[in-house]
Amino acid sequence: MKYEAILVHSPRFSVAKMCSVLGLRASSYYQWRLRRVAAEGRARQDRILAETVKAGAREATRDEAW
Repeated sequence: MKYEAILVHSPRFSVAKMCSVLGLRASSYYQWRLRRVAAEGRARQDRILAETVKAGAREATRDEAW
């Protein structure tokens, strides 16, 4: 995807210039990047919640065995 390429090359090249060359608006790139960061944060929270639920289930199963 074009936005991924911009992200990869942004340390070396200007985001505005790359967007111009690719026929994109820089604001669209920045909106995409914010959505990506938000999605990564949600995924991290989901993993933490899943581990917490699994740990609780293991503990409950262990308590029932006694």
